[in-house]
Amino acid sequence: MKPLQPTTLNNLALAALRTNQLDQALNWSEQALELDPKNTDILNNHASILQERGDLESAKQLYLKVLEVKPQHINARSNLGCLKHQTGDLNQARALYQAHLNCYPNDSRVWVNLAGVYLSQNHWKLGWEAYRRRLDNPEKIMNIPPGIEFWQKGSEPVRRLIVVHEQGLGDSFQFSRFLSALKRHVREVVFCGPSKLHKLLQYSELIETCWDPDDPDFKWQNQYLNSEDRWIPLMSLAPLLQEKQAIDHYGAPYLFAEPHSVQRWEQTLKRSNQDSLIAVHWQGNPEHEMTLSRGRSIALQQLESLLDVEIPQWLSLQKGPGSEQIDALQWRHRFHPQQSVVDDCWDYQETAAILMNCDLVITSDSGLAHLAAGLGRPTCLLLMQIPEWRWGLKGSTTPWYPSMRLFRQQKRNDWAGLIQQQVRPALKQWLKQRQSRQQG
Repeated sequence: MKPLQPTTLNNLALAALRTNQLDQALNWSEQALELDPKNTDILNNHASILQERGDLESAKQLYLKVLEVKPQHINARSNLGCLKHQTGDLNQARALYQAHLNCYPNDSRVWVNLAGVYLSQNHWKLGWEAYRRRLDNPEKIMNIPPGIEFWQKGSEPVRRLIVVHEQGLGDSFQFSRFLSALKRHVREVVFCGPSKLHKLLQYSELIETCWDPDDPDFKWQNQYLNSEDRWIPLMSLAPLLQEKQAIDHYGAPYLFAEPHSVQRWEQTLKRSNQDSLIAVHWQGNPEHEMTLSRGRSIALQQLESLLDVEIPQWLSLQKGPGSEQIDALQWRHRFHPQQSVVDDCWDYQETAAILMNCDLVITSDSGLAHLAAGLGRPTCLLLMQIPEWRWGLKGSTTPWYPSMRLFRQQKRNDWAGLIQQQVRPALKQWLKQRQSRQQG
């Protein structure tokens, strides 16, 4: 009806940005800017689009321009902080986040980002205090039980504690290690999260009772909640049960695959003892990959210099988005003959059993990395230059998983350099050592 309205075009650009349609977002944003080039909201959103597209220098200059015109702009300072966070200038990022929160103390998104900076810098207590503020505005993925209070360790007796899944599946794999420790504090513990996690957590003896509020048959009124029940998000267990970032006594393996499933997959994937079976996974959930996590996934084609190593047999554990990339590979024939059978398996207990039949796992930063290492499988984790807080900023090991080795980009977005200079030599060395052990 009125095609040349800068505010409407700006809103369209923002909607496209939030749904990861970056080319369309840029197109609408450029039109909006052409009509109203001094509008600070349009300038800020245009900078956000450039930031998501990887043009960080142009984005930075626009944020600075907005702040020069409007120092208290509601988003420009925190967005600039996020950009500094992305590029590894964590002290500056922290200062910008804190300045934003001084003006807008209820912005839970920025509290989460600030928590990530603190935790990356090993400020355990400050990080979890900041992360606690995410509960001021819980995400939709968090199904909070109605009518009961938040649990504080050491408070009055609790009849039943409902531990609520949040964020991604990788977070649940990582922090489920704390579930068994709750038995020392409360009489009954319930895990409240996706059904596809239930069998694995129960078989691993981390939990007995599981609910899935997204199940059509589930009703809160049938759970008979009362005033002695409490709830807590799964990721809030760490600061309650750990006084410092020393989690060795919660080390892997703490997840376990069902033996009959392991044996069944052993028959399906049967191979001679001389063969190495290496699982590969290259992409996380694209819906979770924005801003600070954008760039953590790898295009499978970038792993081809690994796949041309002839000794091992390869197995893809990529599911859903990204799995189609395997068909375009030059080395497609190097994947296991039963690859299609593995592709059809979506149950996490079954995936755990498959992993137990793999000698090595090579993966991007994704839920599968946590599952593999939680099972105690030897795992090579390929990290972008500034990864999520849980991996820290340096080193090749992590206290979270004794069986995991970290490989870090030396330059932003340089997967080719990481794979060629670090991962490929490490893989060839691992194969050589394995061959020597077998011959010896």
